Amino acid sequence: MVAIRVVMVGLGAGLAAASVGCSYPRVWVESSESFSLPAAGTRWVAVETHNGAVRVAGYDRDDEIVVKVSKKAGGMTDADAGECLAAIDLVNELNGDHRNLGWKWNGARERHWSAVVGFELQVPRSMAADVSTHNGPVTVEGIAGDCRVESHNGDVVVTAKSDNVRAVTHNGAVRVEGPVHVIDVETHNGEMRLALDPAGPVTGRIESHNGSIQLGLGDAAAVDLDCRTENGAVDASLSLEDVSKSRRHLRGKRGQPTGTLRVETHNGSIALK
Repeated sequence: MVAIRVVMVGLGAGLAAASVGCSYPRVWVESSESFSLPAAGTRWVAVETHNGAVRVAGYDRDDEIVVKVSKKAGGMTDADAGECLAAIDLVNELNGDHRNLGWKWNGARERHWSAVVGFELQVPRSMAADVSTHNGPVTVEGIAGDCRVESHNGDVVVTAKSDNVRAVTHNGAVRVEGPVHVIDVETHNGEMRLALDPAGPVTGRIESHNGSIQLGLGDAAAVDLDCRTENGAVDASLSLEDVSKSRRHLRGKRGQPTGTLRVETHNGSIALK
């Protein structure tokens, strides 16, 4: 069943926009729908939306993927917004072991139309996730497969059992928790909070162009750390060997690492614990 709701935006704002030649939507129509997909043969679930939040959560079933899609369409009148909503087509494709979900316009898009399409998924915990949104937050939790996440504008949160995590946001904070062995995370503008507790080596890259980084490592994590900041300080409260340290740079090892974990911020401090 599909639920639909009409939301009116204040006419004053709409008239003001019209007076300066803008075409910002004055009426929004919202709808949501839920459906299930067979999980057999699927190793990756991939979600892409141009504008909207995405959440992928692992759960204790291995035979089914549960999907909820929230759509919000904007136009100048009730009828116009309804036409915009009707022009949103869901993408649902199975290519090999990849289940691809997203949306597209089913015809020519009117210039004044706007759409926000968000996805919430429950997937078997063994699955891997590949998520991309141009504008909105992304949350991935409770899965054990690899994780790839990108948001052009929004926070990224990964709290999973994944061995391998790649996460990028161009504008937003990043939080990663779990037994990660290989990590590649980056934000162009935002803080980073990471708590990594693998049994064994951690390698990869953690980088913020503008923001502080807080990195916590579990007792069983083996690491060869190379940390630097161009504007800030590096502070470490964890025990390391072969330490080389200055105000803005730290190098040190623990355990038996297999590669380097590089931690860098162009503007901000780094705290290791």
